[in-house]
Formats: sequence, C-alpha cells, structure tokens
Amino acid sequence: MNGYIYQGIFGLCLGDAMGVPYEFRTKREMLFHPAKEEMIGYGSHNQPAGTWSDDTSMTLCLADSLAETWPLVDYRDIMQRFERWLY
Repeated sequence: MNGYIYQGIFGLCLGDAMGVPYEFRTKREMLFHPAKEEMIGYGSHNQPAGTWSDDTSMTLCLADSLAETWPLVDYRDIMQRFERWLY
C-alpha cells in the first residue's frame, strides 16, 4: 500500500512540474504553443524546468501531517504546516 501512496504523490509532483509552464494559458496560446512531452522551463511563471507549484507544496505538507498523525487527522497540525510553508 505504501508504494501506491508514494507513486501517487510522485506522479502528482511530476505532473504539476510539467504543467507549471502552461498554467493560465488560453486555448489560443496552447494551439500556437502546444505542451511538449518533456520538462520545460520559463513558461507562465518564468521558473526553471522542474519547478512545482503551491499545489505540490501543500500536498507534501498534508502528506507529512497524515504520516505523523495517522490514524487521526490533526487539522491544527495541517494548518501549522501550511503556515510554515507560507512564511
């Protein structure tokens, strides 16, 4: 089971990093500059290749909290991790 969880989180991180350069582009922009099947950089957010977004950062905070507090879900711990990430 742990392998599936790791694979899922890894897939999320990879998909997020591949999608960051294309975030917030219009359909018209995507038609003229379609996504590639490789990691690129300096797209929408002008970040180097492999940069993930806040989606991944917050998912990792949530995963860390769940790993430490399981089987409980400690909402205060989750929020503290989000706050530490933010600041």
